[in-house]
Amino acid sequence: MDYCSKWVKLTSAQGKLFVYKEQSNLAFQLLVKSQIMEMPINLEELMRYPLSPDRDEDVPYPNDALFIQDGNALFHMMSNLPPTFGGICMQLLDQMVAKHHFVFSTDCYQPDSIKAQERLRRGSSEKRIIDGPNTRRPYDFKSFLGNELNKKQLCDLLLRVWGSNEAASRIEKRMKAVVCLDGRSYDLTSTNGKVQTSEIYELRSNQEETDSRIVLYLHQAVKWGYKSSVVRTPDTDILMILLYHASRINLSIYLDHGSGKHRTLIN
Repeated sequence: MDYCSKWVKLTSAQGKLFVYKEQSNLAFQLLVKSQIMEMPINLEELMRYPLSPDRDEDVPYPNDALFIQDGNALFHMMSNLPPTFGGICMQLLDQMVAKHHFVFSTDCYQPDSIKAQERLRRGSSEKRIIDGPNTRRPYDFKSFLGNELNKKQLCDLLLRVWGSNEAASRIEKRMKAVVCLDGRSYDLTSTNGKVQTSEIYELRSNQEETDSRIVLYLHQAVKWGYKSSVVRTPDTDILMILLYHASRINLSIYLDHGSGKHRTLIN
């Protein structure tokens, strides 16, 4: 029993830090359970499987996968922000176009909804006015995101900026560029230096949160002919929703989470 709380840190050749914890308590639990006649354990069968928490080697990023980004999570993860809101929108686009096939999705903000009341209960920051791309961002951008009307203005501006001629060169080389805002989804294409925006009516939804709408995007990915999809989010809710639906969708679905050295792709 003395060894139940032992742990050690090891560094791999690639510089990754791993923490290994002693789990002798698991062995004791199995020993006790094996003595209960109503729930017998076949120890020979049991020992065919690893008892350690080790995971498989890193999963390579699948080729030609549809990349689905939880937009609200990305808002909060941004760093080294440009001084204007237009610059922030272009920085977001630069992160997305690194993937040749992407869907960028944000939450909807419906007044007087249950979700809106929940946001109010958490507290709301000061409302700001975004007058256009040249409007300077506030010093405390995290606080700015604490007001749902502020986020709605940012989403509206994002669609304007991504649909502008300035964004044409970035979108031109993308195979699939979709932005989902306020319950509507738009396909962005670029020809002759101009961006065309067309609504994808199959993806209309009144679900407020991106969490549940991701399932809709995955089903649409199958119709578009994709064989795999990567969902980028730190949200545990999305993980649980995907675990439930994954077996019903004809795709290889991967969860992209973490950051820096701790960023991981999980099948």
